[in-house]
Amino acid sequence: MTKPKLEPPPGDGWKRVVYAAECDEDGNCPVCGEIDFTECDCPGPTQDGVEYEWVDGVLWGRPEPESVA
Repeated sequence: MTKPKLEPPPGDGWKRVVYAAECDEDGNCPVCGEIDFTECDCPGPTQDGVEYEWVDGVLWGRPEPESVA
């Protein structure tokens, strides 16, 4: 069985959201590889300042756009 290709939402800056339970036994991010989950820039599921969007059952996140004053 082939894994479906992950396609982010349209626009820039989207990264797949990473849950702590996905990390290996050493706490490394499954997206970044050998980087500690707390030090990578992949968004978590409940971060402030992150815009979220679901696409085909996958949660994506990117920094929220700056509000226009």
